[in-house]
Amino acid sequence: MQLSNLGFKFSVDDFGIGHSSISYLRAFPMNSIKIDKPIVQNIINSKEDMALYSAIIALGKVLKLSVIAEGVETEEIADILKSLTCPYAQGYLYAKPMPL
Repeated sequence: MQLSNLGFKFSVDDFGIGHSSISYLRAFPMNSIKIDKPIVQNIINSKEDMALYSAIIALGKVLKLSVIAEGVETEEIADILKSLTCPYAQGYLYAKPMPL
């Protein structure tokens, strides 16, 4: 809490797989959720991943967290994300990793 009082912002990275947990959203002062790349890339072929993605967006909205989609590499995925009202996206479609 002291760091957030100083203006630091926190994000749960790779949300949806691995060690990220919904409990982090309550235990720590989070500002955003970054949805993991494999989930984002599977929304085209998997109804389950589409449902999971939609649920994460809804959760973010209810908790007033920014939701960021990682790994957006095609216009098709970007269009689906827009239709699901995903507010932010990052990936090779927009820019490749850049040096400092």
